[in-house]
Amino acid sequence: MCKDFTMTIRRRCIAALAVLVPLAFASVLSAGPLTPPAGPVASTPGPEPRTAINATNTPGDTDSIFKITLPGSYYLTGNITGTLGKHAIEIEASGVTIDLNGFDLVGTPGMGNFNGVCTTALQLTNITVRNGSVRNFGGRGVDLSTSPVTGALIENIRASGNLVGGLSVGVYSIVRNCTAVNNTGNGISTGVGCTVSSCTASVNTANGISVNSSTVVSNCSARSNGSNGISGLDGVVVTDCTASFNTGNGIIAFFGCTFTNCVALNNSSNGISVGIGSKVSNSSAYNNTTNGFQATSGVVISHCTAYDNGTNGISATSGSVIFACSARANGAIGIVCADGSTISSCTAALNILSGIVATSDCQFLNNTCDNNGNGGDGAGIFVTGADNRLEGNTCTDNDRGIDIDGTGNIVIRNTCSGNITNWDIAANNAVAPIFVTTNNAAAITGNTYTGSLGNTDPNANFTF
Repeated sequence: MCKDFTMTIRRRCIAALAVLVPLAFASVLSAGPLTPPAGPVASTPGPEPRTAINATNTPGDTDSIFKITLPGSYYLTGNITGTLGKHAIEIEASGVTIDLNGFDLVGTPGMGNFNGVCTTALQLTNITVRNGSVRNFGGRGVDLSTSPVTGALIENIRASGNLVGGLSVGVYSIVRNCTAVNNTGNGISTGVGCTVSSCTASVNTANGISVNSSTVVSNCSARSNGSNGISGLDGVVVTDCTASFNTGNGIIAFFGCTFTNCVALNNSSNGISVGIGSKVSNSSAYNNTTNGFQATSGVVISHCTAYDNGTNGISATSGSVIFACSARANGAIGIVCADGSTISSCTAALNILSGIVATSDCQFLNNTCDNNGNGGDGAGIFVTGADNRLEGNTCTDNDRGIDIDGTGNIVIRNTCSGNITNWDIAANNAVAPIFVTTNNAAAITGNTYTGSLGNTDPNANFTF
């Protein structure tokens, strides 16, 4: 009996194993390999999160080939050729981003004043256009300002050959890494409170870059434009920019502006021109037709260089400060200021007329003037009015060293040497003694020398 029971149990176990083994084997087969492949695990590609611009998704209307009416991200899948009487892409919604995807929007001759990309609804915000080429439209390449957009962004766009302008944005917008070439009108235009950076604007018929108040322009180049290279209104900041061969001024702006590390050369008017209360520093103006730097009143110009300009190197009106600047080989005066100005620690050399000129109530402090009147008639320092202070200046090899036509000026601690006429000072000025130095008869070695100046007056002027 025990034997039969044992046999029964054994048969039942074998039967159970016969069922379980195939099931386990099937489970292993369905689970795949236990060891994953080498390298990162890639996600399964999903659908394109953006909307393609085409006749199905963004159908146009009577004045547009394509029209965007809903917020979102859109992209091109090919080039667009313009149509008579139509914008290429029209936007009527806020919160729109358009990626041209490297494609080309090209206008058609005689198409009329229609744009490559534009807005036509009012009070739109947060629109971006990027990454492509827009050319030969009858209006602008990209126009986000006629129906002004607040907070727009245009980047990596090339605009050329458009008949109203290249790129245009409304207030509080950004234009960066763009090129505007050979457009009729302005290359790049902005509203108030914008930023323009790392852009090139060349051979446009009006201004290369034209910005409104409180705008920052940085790392830009403007060359061979039909008016000014870079033009701004009040409160503009321009840094690290170059403006050359423009028909108007290289860089011009109005009240309360700041220009730093800029270069203006070969422009047909002034190199850099600023208004009341502005500041220019660490900049240079070379070979401009009129003045290198042209400024109105209350301007500070420091550490700047004006070389070989057609008229004056630096020209400023009343209440200005010119500090640590160089004005050399200019066609008229090196540095000229009006009443109440201070010119200090500057160098004026080889200018056709005088080195430094001012009217009344000015200070001339510690300047160096050399070889002025170079081909014309000029003094190292020429004072035309009254109540000026001339102190610590050195004038050498000019037609006249210090030339004062006015009265009531004070002249102390200056030196003149090698000028055709060292001193030419009108009556009724306060002039410290002028001593002619005696040169040492022998070389000086060792520790002592009695001196050859022959005076003890600390305010004395010297001819040497």
